[in-house]
Amino acid sequence: MFGPAGRAYVYQSYGVHWCVNVVTGRPNDPQAVLLRGLEPLEGEDVMILRRFGRRPTAAGPGRLCQALGVDGTLDGHDLRRSPLLLEPGWHVPDELVGVSARIGVRLAADRPNRFFVRDSRGVTP
Repeated sequence: MFGPAGRAYVYQSYGVHWCVNVVTGRPNDPQAVLLRGLEPLEGEDVMILRRFGRRPTAAGPGRLCQALGVDGTLDGHDLRRSPLLLEPGWHVPDELVGVSARIGVRLAADRPNRFFVRDSRGVTP
């Protein structure tokens, strides 16, 4: 998380689930955004295989990493290159942006720091 913006910060949560963050700050200024889920546009068949058929496919940070095959070997990876490439998305109208308290944390759990696209199947309920 202390690296340059646009890099992956990958770690294990509770020693079990891999989580991936996009580093957003300058070097030595730890800032990042946790990727909590995705809605597959392609490759869902491979994601389902990686998840052993379990659903939802990529709703939640651990499921997302398992579906994408993300593990510690991608820590520090430049997200402008394969195999993990971050591309521009689409415009999300303000009325479709949901905001809520964070999930699974105790410290500052009441802060509205969780943003998501409403009604997306990639969002953890």
